[in-house]
Amino acid sequence: MWTWRAEQNICPDPCPAGAFSNLTDAENTGSYSNTSTPCPAGTYSAAIQVVSAATCTPCPAGTSSEQVGASSSSTCTACASGTTSAAGSRECPACSTGSCAVGEFRGACAAATDAPCWPCSAPPEHAVHTGAGQPFDADDCAWECESDFFKTNSTCAACPWKTSSAEGKP
Repeated sequence: MWTWRAEQNICPDPCPAGAFSNLTDAENTGSYSNTSTPCPAGTYSAAIQVVSAATCTPCPAGTSSEQVGASSSSTCTACASGTTSAAGSRECPACSTGSCAVGEFRGACAAATDAPCWPCSAPPEHAVHTGAGQPFDADDCAWECESDFFKTNSTCAACPWKTSSAEGKP
């Protein structure tokens, strides 16, 4: 039978919700102590008499909890707009806002996933992308016409007879 000794943080039998027991024989005497360890931030446990940290349930992706020793999923709060988190997170960091590769733009950030890069809409016929979406979250990648074509409005037209456009411009 376990006894509660608050000064040593020894678990009563059973350990309370939000904590788990660490059975240890620190002095190698065969006499085990039952030390109460709170579930870490980003997790919770409504169960009692939990025997390992593995039984602390992670807060779902898109939520976080800074509370140590949480005994309910209600401590897992939704990430604010523009932030994200993986399961078991203590906080919700800001979503990525950096540029993507040429021909891509950064999509919207969801609570449970960071903002991914997505392909930009196809450029007009006889054109190629030359940049990423600007601003970073807009599907408006820069493009230029291929050689021997020039830009006219939002299309590429063939250069007139006996002229060329080595840089894609008239």
